[in-house]
Amino acid sequence: MRLGTDTGSLVNAVLSGSVGQPEAYVGMPVTMLSWSDRHPATVIQLFKVGKSNLMRVQEDKSVPVPRDNPQYGDHIEYTYSLNPEGCTYTYRQDANGKWCEVYLKEDTKRWVKGCGGGIHLGERELYWDPSF
Repeated sequence: MRLGTDTGSLVNAVLSGSVGQPEAYVGMPVTMLSWSDRHPATVIQLFKVGKSNLMRVQEDKSVPVPRDNPQYGDHIEYTYSLNPEGCTYTYRQDANGKWCEVYLKEDTKRWVKGCGGGIHLGERELYWDPSF
């Protein structure tokens, strides 16, 4: 993800980098990165098309953890669980190791870059940018 073009968040741009990303596996927690928000998901499928590595992820359920004494501006913690009815997204790994959202174009049967962002492997996070 390129800051200012693909994302408006420095954190999302850094998280999308290939450096330090672990190898993907089915069941792995991931964070889908958008313009400034982050959404939790789980890897549900790994596959190849030609020489390209692809990964399908599914959105998870997020439930806020109750707090005894919440204060305005405090970080909200969530518990995450698999969501069999969650939306699915597909990502392709580029030559530099970064994952980018793609979709199958029906008329050409080719995978093309989507308008979504990148992905961060190994942890789930839900974050809604409060400035929007």
